[in-house]
Amino acid sequence: MWATLWVDQPGDDGEYPMLMRTQTSPMQIRTMQERKPPIRVIVPGKCYRYEATDATHEWHFYQVEGLAVDRGHHIRRSQGDPASAWIPQIYTGFAFGMGPERIAMLKYGIEDIRLFYSNDLRFLSQF
Repeated sequence: MWATLWVDQPGDDGEYPMLMRTQTSPMQIRTMQERKPPIRVIVPGKCYRYEATDATHEWHFYQVEGLAVDRGHHIRRSQGDPASAWIPQIYTGFAFGMGPERIAMLKYGIEDIRLFYSNDLRFLSQF
């Protein structure tokens, strides 16, 4: 689904086995497969995508995702639903994801994501 980057180093079988991570979401899945609830995890990491670079897209960026699964989390239906109430489940949870660069862009009015990686100390020293 994502434009992926492969490490240009073939293995012994001639295949290219190393894929650069396109997102941090797979760690949420691995955590749920390997651990039983309660689960609370924050997954930071650098991601790489083969895409055109412009003011709003960069070929590498940071991503932070979180996951919480436990007994007693509740999901609220929309106000328009006649069954609008807190619905208990045995295990419920939520997940979130964000890009720190995107958050900083919104907070500080930065219009070009490439500035974070330009190594321009005039830009970086503002923060």
